[in-house]
Order: sequence, then C-alpha cells, then structure tokens
Amino acid sequence: MPGRGGAQMSIGNHRNKSDVETDFVEGNGWYIELVRATNSCPVFILFEIKCEKVTANKSFVLQSRSLVLPEEDELIRHVRFAQKIGDYDSVQSLLQQIDSFISRCLDLDPGHRFLLACFVLSTWVVDRLPIAPILAIVGLSQSGKTTALNVLHLLCRRSILTSDFSSAIFFRMCDRLIPTVLIDNTATAGLQRKLFHLLRSGTSPDIVRCGWSQPYRT
Repeated sequence: MPGRGGAQMSIGNHRNKSDVETDFVEGNGWYIELVRATNSCPVFILFEIKCEKVTANKSFVLQSRSLVLPEEDELIRHVRFAQKIGDYDSVQSLLQQIDSFISRCLDLDPGHRFLLACFVLSTWVVDRLPIAPILAIVGLSQSGKTTALNVLHLLCRRSILTSDFSSAIFFRMCDRLIPTVLIDNTATAGLQRKLFHLLRSGTSPDIVRCGWSQPYRT
C-alpha cells in the first residue's frame, strides 16, 4: 500500500504508471477509501477534508503509481463496505446513535451496550490504535449471541461474518482489506486453541505472518 503523506494525487492518464492494488490511502488533507457503490460494485472515493468534496472513481494516480481496486473475489464479495458518507457531529453523538441502534436489536444493560458501541467505533479507527481490540460475546444457547454478531456486522467497518477461520484465508483477506472479522463460535467450538492463536497473532500492526504485515480486527 502506498504510504501516507503529502503526495499529490489526481485522476488522470494511467499510461506508464505501475498499478498498485490498495484499499485505503491518506495524504495531506485527503484520503481515498474503498466503498461499495449503490450498484454493488467496489469503487474508490476521494474525500478532500477542507472543502468536504467527494469524488468517486475506479482508479487514481498517485505520483508514479496508479491506485487500482482490489480484484473482487469470493472473499471480497462477502465483506460489508461503507455505502455512503455522512456527518457524525461528535464522538459522543456517534456513540449515542450506535447505542440507540443496538438497544432496538438487543436486550442488554447500558454498560454492555456502551462496550459494544466503543468496539464498533474502534473498528473504524483501528489503524490508529497500538492494539486491535478483541470482543468476546459469551452466553447460553439461544441467548442472542448470533443476533449480536449480525448487529455488529451492520455497524463495524468492513465486517465479514464467518464460521471458518482457516489461517491461509484469514491472512490473505486481512492483508488485502484489514476487515473486521466476526466469528460465529458455535460452529468452531472444538477448535478453541487454533482460534485463540489466530486472534493473538493479529492484534498488533507490527506482527509479520508469513509475509503479511497488516493487522486484522476481530
């Protein structure tokens, strides 16, 4: 992924530019984010912070490189991407809105709802954190754990809901997208040791795993 900084970026001629598959780039006063358009196709949006201008395109030129969309495969098709941009007013207001949504779906006390809201918010800024948070939802059968995962699937950044945690698939997906991985543990109850090992190996952005160096959110 191209590094962050003040490099000049533009929509332009891609001739003689090397293609770089990426999902997020931040510059001086702007960033490029991978989202899903209303027609369900992946697309880049360029957001210029000062003027609040949004430009959508399938590629952008950054210095000598052409930023191109990740090739959509079976993994990416199941990732839930953002579909629109809106004002959040303040962090407190955003947490209150998340809490209100959770309260309409789950019967939880205010303290647990607040923890869920904080986790949701952390997934959107996890690249700024020294450690990616891990959330465990524990409860008896039919207590609403799967419903809680479905709610998080709607709210977390680039969420994917799965019961399969093959290390090869996880590392490949997390290297390309840095998703929020939501694991339905009811299907993996007999593989706790492997699951915990995978979770521990992905909480720090400095960990390199067989050539992969991106953190992942779980």
